[in-house]
Parts: sequence; structure tokens; C-alpha cells
Amino acid sequence: MKAYAAGKNGITSCLPTILELVLAVFDAQRELNANEDLLAQSRTTQTVNLIALYKALGGGWQSVTCNRDAHRKQRYQNPIAKAF
Repeated sequence: MKAYAAGKNGITSCLPTILELVLAVFDAQRELNANEDLLAQSRTTQTVNLIALYKALGGGWQSVTCNRDAHRKQRYQNPIAKAF
């Protein structure tokens, strides 16, 4: 019975340390996710601002509309039918 009590006390004394380590890992992951989100937002803002700069300087930015059906027909035409 003493060995069981000693083992139980050993586990109980380690439990707060284990929980502190797990919480530290979760805090680090949460901080990493927040920083990655900020980085993604920053890159988006940078890209939007760069496009606005190109447009303001007259860099030839053109809006392109795509006719999907015409593109698909052109892309998937039968090559054998073209030969005749």
C-alpha cells in the first residue's frame, strides 16, 4: 500500500508541471496562429496597394473578362475534326 501511495503522490506532484507545459505549447500555437494571420493580412494589404500604385501610374492594368464557354469550346475541340 505504501508503494501505491508513493507512486500516486509522484504522479500527482508531476501533474501541475505537465499541465503547465501543455498550456505553454497551446499558448505558443495560439500566438503563432495570430502572427501568421497578421502576416497574411499584411501581404494582402501590400498586394492591394501595389495594384493601386500600378493603376495610378497608368501601368497598363486592364480588367479582363473571360467568356468561359468560348474558352472551353476552343480548348477542347476535337483535333481530328480540325484536320478535315
